[in-house]
Amino acid sequence: MNCGNPQVFIIVSGIPASGKSTLGRKLAAALQLPCYDKDDILERLFDGEGIGDAAWRRQLSRQSDEELVRQAMASTGAVVISFWRTEKTGKESGTPVEWIRNLPGRIYEIHCVCDPLVTAGRFKARRRHAGHLDNGRPTADPEEFRFLASAGPLGLGELRVVDTSGAYDIESIAAGIRASLDG
Repeated sequence: MNCGNPQVFIIVSGIPASGKSTLGRKLAAALQLPCYDKDDILERLFDGEGIGDAAWRRQLSRQSDEELVRQAMASTGAVVISFWRTEKTGKESGTPVEWIRNLPGRIYEIHCVCDPLVTAGRFKARRRHAGHLDNGRPTADPEEFRFLASAGPLGLGELRVVDTSGAYDIESIAAGIRASLDG
């Protein structure tokens, strides 16, 4: 990917449990780009700083947002994965998006869409680091996932929407990005 092509940042967006990390990691490998996933950073902080209550988790989450920004801004291209905070979500959780436009390269957004019933089921079934405090959360409500999904993509850079409810072709997605960059 780096051979003569412009710097590119693939921003992977979507609601929680929509398959962002799975898709993003596969895409990073296909495009030979580094992958920065906010949850990976947050889990390293849990391992180093410990697990606490919800306030502690929020504090470490904000620290992981800052580290995600540092890593992305210092790179010459990457796949960047997070649940992003926008005005439309009306949530305090998620990584802020304002800095994305300042990345030193072309921005391409991959927006993962997935049926809210599927994401609710995935959310309940997934096993993440204990620091996420998933065990203390109420049952996943499909209506909350539906609300979050209504926010849609970030609207930053060229957009490709991928239905992650089932199988998708990562090579086709990567080829589309390459073609867009070459065109």
